[in-house]
Formats: sequence, C-alpha cells, structure tokens
Amino acid sequence: MGLSRIGSANQQHTFQVTRAVGTVGYVDPQYMEKGILTKESDVYSFGVVLFEVLFGRLCYEISDGKLSNILVHKWKDCYKQKKLDKIVFQARKQLILDSLQAFSDISFQCLKRSCKKRPTMAHVVEKLEIALQFQVDHDLNLPREVIEFLRAAASPLACKSIEELKLPLSKGVLFNERKKWLSLSENGELCEMVAAADCVIPDRSGHNVSSDDYKSRLYRSRFVGPNLYESNSGIFKTHIRAQFLSPLVTYTVNLVFKFSQTDNTLSELRFIGLVYKLEHERRIQSSISYLAHERDDGWVMIELYEFTSDGSTIDLKIQFEGWGYVNYGPILIEGIEFRPLEKVEVEVLDDKNVDMQPISDVDLDWEQRLPNDYEEIVNWSEDGVRWTTKKELYYLLCKGFQINNFNEEPKIKWGLHHITNRAFNSNIDMKIHGHVRHRDVVRWGPHTIMKFPPWFFLAENGKKCYMLPAGAALIETQWSWQRLHESRFKWVAVDPVKKCFRIECNIKTRILSSQETYACYLVYKLLEDHFDLLAPLKVMDKDCENRWERTDYRFIFLVGSQTPVIGPKIDKNHSNDSLKRRKFKGSPRLRDNGWMEVQVWEFIIGIGREHIKMRVDLASSINIRLKGLIVQGVEFRPISS
Repeated sequence: MGLSRIGSANQQHTFQVTRAVGTVGYVDPQYMEKGILTKESDVYSFGVVLFEVLFGRLCYEISDGKLSNILVHKWKDCYKQKKLDKIVFQARKQLILDSLQAFSDISFQCLKRSCKKRPTMAHVVEKLEIALQFQVDHDLNLPREVIEFLRAAASPLACKSIEELKLPLSKGVLFNERKKWLSLSENGELCEMVAAADCVIPDRSGHNVSSDDYKSRLYRSRFVGPNLYESNSGIFKTHIRAQFLSPLVTYTVNLVFKFSQTDNTLSELRFIGLVYKLEHERRIQSSISYLAHERDDGWVMIELYEFTSDGSTIDLKIQFEGWGYVNYGPILIEGIEFRPLEKVEVEVLDDKNVDMQPISDVDLDWEQRLPNDYEEIVNWSEDGVRWTTKKELYYLLCKGFQINNFNEEPKIKWGLHHITNRAFNSNIDMKIHGHVRHRDVVRWGPHTIMKFPPWFFLAENGKKCYMLPAGAALIETQWSWQRLHESRFKWVAVDPVKKCFRIECNIKTRILSSQETYACYLVYKLLEDHFDLLAPLKVMDKDCENRWERTDYRFIFLVGSQTPVIGPKIDKNHSNDSLKRRKFKGSPRLRDNGWMEVQVWEFIIGIGREHIKMRVDLASSINIRLKGLIVQGVEFRPISS
C-alpha cells in the first residue's frame, strides 16, 4: 500500500526519491506528474488512510478483478460541501462534532495538491491528539474544571485514556484547596462532598477541629487541616455550594458526621430525630430525619433532601435545629455530601394468580415443580382442592387456599361485640387509599370461639409459604376489628389502642420447607390519615434465641420515604413517597393487590422442630399511638423466593 523507501529521519528538509512504485489511490498526485517522491508524499498517503478510517472502507473499488474507481476525490468534495456526516462509517457516528471536525480537517489538509500546503507529520500528530482529546473529554462526562484538574495531576507521559483519567475519581480526590472531595459512583456519576470548614457557619456552640486533633485522627477524615467542625448541641447553620454535579441525575443531600461521645457500636440504622429546615423559607415547617445510616467508612450519614441536578451550581442554606427526641450531645461534622440517589425498581409483589404465566407442557415436567408432599398438602385444604392435571395443581397451589388448623383447638377469644363509632373514632367512615369504607368495628367480648385458618401457597421457586390472619397473629385486645372485603380473611385489625403492638404465634414448621431461611412480613394497609406512622417503628425480639441482628432492636418503616424534594419551588410537602429507595430489611414494599408488606423477622427451619415461637414487639419510635394502620396478617416466605 502506498509508497515507501528508507530515508533519513528527523531532517528539517525533504529528500527526493525517483522511480518508486506504489498503489494507485494512495500515491501523491505530484509524484504521478513529476516522478519524484518526497516526505510530503508520505503525508498525502497518510491523509488517505485517515479518510479510510473515517469512512470505514478502502479508497478504491474493484470490479471484475480490476480497479474501477478511486474515491479520494469524492471524499474531498464531501468535505468541502460539509456532507461528511452523511457518509461517515456508522461506527464513527458516536464521535462528537468537535472531534469529527478536528479529525476531518487535518485529514483534508494532508490531501492538499501543493506539497507546501500540507502539514508536517508532527503537526498531524498534534491535531489528531486534539481530536482524541475532544472525544475523551466528552466521554468523561465531567465538568471542564474537573477535567483540567485531572489532566494537570496526570503524568505527561501517562496514557490519558478515559479509564486512566477516571481512576483517581473512582477512589476520590481532594479538590478546591482540599476543601472538597470528588469521587465517582458505580454508575460514573459525580459525587461531591464539601468540608465542614467550608460550609458550617461557626458560632459560640461549636468550633473547628484540625486534622492534627486526636478526634480527627481517630475518625480518619478524608479532609486535612482544620476542616472538621464540632457542634456541641446539634444546632448550627450551613451554607453549601456544590459546583460539579452530573446533569439530569437525582441527588441526595446528606450530613456526614460522628458522635463525639460514642462507643462506635452503631447498628446499620440508628434512630436520630434531627430537626432541620432550609433557611429563609419560613413558610416551610421543619423537617425531621429519623434514621442515620452508618457507612462502610465508619462515618454516619443522614439524608436531608433530594433534587435533580441540571448541571449548574446549587446553593443551599440549611439550618439545623438540634435533636427532636433524644439529646445525643456533641457531634463531629465532616461535611455535606451530594450522592446520586440509590434507586431500586419498585417491586410489586405478585399475589399468585392462577394464570400468572404460561409455561410449555413440553418443556416442563410439572410434577417436578410440585413439593414432594403435595398430596398431603391438598388434604390440608378447608374446602377441598379439585384438579385434573399436575399443571393445574401447580397453579392452584401458587394461588393458594385456606388450610385447616391440624386438629388444634380453636382459640377462645373474649368474643365479639360491637362498639360505637364514637368509641373508635369521631368519623363514621374511614378512607383507605382514597376510597370511603363504611365502618363495621368490633372489639372482642367474653367467650366467643373463633377459628383463624391460615392461607397456604407456593412461591415461584416451589418453596412452601403461608400467611396467618391478623386474628391468629395479633393480641386481640390491642386492636379494634373490622370486616374488609379486600382481605382474604374475615377480619382485619385496625388501629392499635396503644403505642405498640405484639406479633405472637407458633409457626408450624410442617407447613414450610425444611432447612430454609424464612422472613416474616407484616401485611397491612394505611388509612388516609396515617401521619402518626411516618416515623419508623422499633422492632424488638422477645426471644433471644431468634435474634437476627446484632442489636436488641431494629427499625422498620410502614410509609415510603419522606425525604423533602428541592424543586423549582422549595416545598416541604413535595416529598418523594415512592419506594424507589435504598433497600434494607425494614423498607416497605407494595403488593399487586394493593396491600403493603414489610419484613419484621427472620428464622431458620431446622430439622426436628415442630413449632417455632415468635414474639415480636413493634413500638412507635417517637412514643405516640399508632393510628392509621390496618393489618391483614403476617406472611412467611423464604428469603430466596
């Protein structure tokens, strides 16, 4: 391809070669006319190769084994007419305009007819590096200031690929006079943290803490110098400016701190009750962040707000008003961090419909999908199960049915007697998800025999599950009771009469799959007025042998996230109620039948145990009555299902 002869390198002046032979299309037109080959001829041939790269094809066409057409003149005409984008190779369409323009400009200059107008190879290399840099900078998807900072920090001889430039950010780098920390999330989105010394407004109740201080060394802050701040009361003001956030990304605003007086034995979540508000927005009530999350680096994080970045600088003034419920004493503040929202898809749980998904009869042995004791399971049914094929039986078991109590004595309750609407609530009707339901409220009276048959079903992986009605799992005197046609059971529990309630039952292991880890889920709905349920519930296991966390209690939420959203108009009532939040065991989830569930317990089905005792208390973390709650029952499913 082209023309080549050995000559002196790195010479200022060209050298001439005669009688060289090369491939038509790559040959310098000046050589074709004069028969003299110069180093500018090499520049021409290289320009042809650059256009070949751009268009993804050779510079000539072959027809019937013979050279039929040279495309170089056509390519030059397309460049002059600014029509390159119409014939550029499809794989090159990902090039940004600046990179494409720089690449095509230098390629065209190489093809100038006059040797004197062609660039030197050193100039060609320089322009190609610029074209590459345009593309790399675009693919980095970082603010210009950050890119310039990374380039200045990189070795001049180091490869400046996207991966190598982003490597420091994946670990995190100090920036802006060591008062900001920039890093990349797993999805390549920028995270920005502002040091406390750069955003906390000092007052008499606190003071800056140097990195030389023993507390800074103990807590291993990423910032150096006097960049931490210790607040004695949790009351302080901040002014935060974040400049380098990725556009069109939803961020959370987080306070990062440590308790100055702590034994460093936090569980994953800890009740906090920190009160705060945006300054100068007096019409907005203060917000409360109930739980703090301990991060992998040992610092504690509280989520304050969320917003969607447009790529511009965000300027916030947040006023912290102290602890709402418990005084935790001094805290050591590392800074305010902006992190991309860790979203998870809303998981709508299938309620096991009979025709949930078709599966080919040819591809599946239906009996292998059934439990080994499926014939015994069928006999558990209260009303009998009729089926003709194993496929039909499989879907019936997935849908589920009520089963008997295995010859156990029915529970003798205090019976049922109606109470007045006034005793329950001053309203005659109640609202569930916006729908008005007529009240038929009762409390248990003396000596009424009640049966509460469980509901059995199969998980999609064939593991056995069952659900206990509220009447079998809750203490009847702690609740009011009501009929609700949306429930698969006759009675549902409504509004516990105290600030806590207990789940207490004997789990029958024969109904479940052996040697499996199961979770217990509270299945519930919320009344329209459920303000008292916004705070998390404290869950306490009363039987030490079944503790599945490293603390004596843990927290769950009955309501989705209430993090205030900062939008065009700052409005505390505009909050994210979706369930697209960071997952943890106490997060609520929506079921496809309109009910919700939250995990409250875990246990293992061992060998040789007929029953497992469950006694779990759920209490308000802010010590108020739990109004606005309807419980259908508790459900036991394998965690792997």
